[in-house]
Amino acid sequence: MREWTTGLEYWYPAGRSLKTIDAVAKQGDRFLLLQVTKSTSHSINSANLATIASYFPASSTSFMVVVPNKATADAFRFSPSNPSNPMHLEVAYVVDDFFDQFASCDVEGKIQPSA
Repeated sequence: MREWTTGLEYWYPAGRSLKTIDAVAKQGDRFLLLQVTKSTSHSINSANLATIASYFPASSTSFMVVVPNKATADAFRFSPSNPSNPMHLEVAYVVDDFFDQFASCDVEGKIQPSA
């Protein structure tokens, strides 16, 4: 994993070999194994999740799915709904109007504010 240095400790995979998560974030004493999706369901590969989680203290590690809005979070379901690993599962969402502040990206990839 590589570290992305910000005010929040955040690691992301150096390659795309992880099947269940997109990144790991550290918030205080908590480690969050993150999966970003726009779907209302997510299949958990419990074996892969357990392998990744084994690198972090079990008492402070959670699996968190991040979805784009509250409606998606309210409808979200894990599959299987009762995975075999005892890790704490959470769903978080981005503030509903977060993306409204951006209109588009220009050719160089710079975000242009909405009018």
